[in-house]
Amino acid sequence: MREDAQGTKNFKEETISHYVAIAGINEALLAIETYNGQLDVDEDAEDDRGGNRARPTQAEREEEEDPRLDAVEALLVGRGDWIEGTFAGVTYEVRAIEQTGKVPINEGIVDAALITRMLENLGYERHVAEIVADSIVDWRDEDDLHGINGAEDQYYEGLDRPYQSKDAPFDAVEELLLVRGVTREMFYGTPETPGLREIFFTNERRQRQLTVRAIGPAVEHALCGVSEEEEHGGEDFFGAGSDDEGVDVAACLEEMGLAAGRAGRDGRPRLGTASVEARVKDEFDRILTHIGTTVQFKQGGFRTLRWYDAVFSD
Repeated sequence: MREDAQGTKNFKEETISHYVAIAGINEALLAIETYNGQLDVDEDAEDDRGGNRARPTQAEREEEEDPRLDAVEALLVGRGDWIEGTFAGVTYEVRAIEQTGKVPINEGIVDAALITRMLENLGYERHVAEIVADSIVDWRDEDDLHGINGAEDQYYEGLDRPYQSKDAPFDAVEELLLVRGVTREMFYGTPETPGLREIFFTNERRQRQLTVRAIGPAVEHALCGVSEEEEHGGEDFFGAGSDDEGVDVAACLEEMGLAAGRAGRDGRPRLGTASVEARVKDEFDRILTHIGTTVQFKQGGFRTLRWYDAVFSD
């Protein structure tokens, strides 16, 4: 009897949290659509990332009289910072991640050498990094010739559950879970190390520039590595954030052979194609629901590209 009651309580919590998360995503999409490219830049507010921080003008804030503009700004920058909101008395968290702040996995310039360096920056041994890097390139290229450490049909068809190498561009970043050497831990990440799902995106068009303002801690870690102080200081990398002094993301991009770009011609924060996620936690900080969508924002609206009814974190 007690188990039935607990099961009913859990089902109720999960159902409520699921629809609260959906409401959170809808509120975020409405805010983004309303303010996308509309918040002015404070030219006097320089950040340490190679550009101006986006700030609404004081007159605009006074006119709006809406403290939520700070939260909207964080969404529009697209770095993946979690923003709190409430719906029907339930607290949720929502974030937006601009895809041009991630590394385009289908771009030719993102070759095995670059991927290897990124994985080493994340802390993986060189032989592991080389296997994954070569296998990623083999997965997306059209031929059936594997790299020195890569894999093609011969490898995948010998697995317990055999399949073939795609030999075509990635359509979804989740395909990385099929690539030789990519473990669930590598894909989803750990508290200390970001996962590949936070670093790469599947570009359909040519994308040779990364928007510096939209680069979050995970991509910065992969591009710039971790400083000696961070490595031995005992701090969670993600807790430290990416505003630490001395981190020059634009310089890291240049060193990696990638180009740095700005978000929009006028410098205003603007989302193009972005993933928007929402989650709800219980009183013990356990995630009850985590959902997401990938959206392409256009003038006068947006188009949903993908919907994730469950976003797994491990």
